Amino acid sequence: MPTTLKGENGDDLEATSSPSTSSTAEGKEAAKQFTSNGGKLLLSVKHEEEKYG
Repeated sequence: MPTTLKGENGDDLEATSSPSTSSTAEGKEAAKQFTSNGGKLLLSVKHEEEKYG
C-alpha cells in the first residue's frame, strides 16, 4: 500500500521520486531524509497502536 500524506489543503501527497529532484544530490538527500523520517514516524505509530491497542 503506497504511503499517502494529506497536504494542508487536503490533497493526497504520494511519496514519489520525480526525475527533476532525484537527479540532483540535494534531491537524493532530501528523499533519503523524507524516507528515513517517514519510516520512523510509521514505526512510532505502529508501536503506539500495539501499546494502547
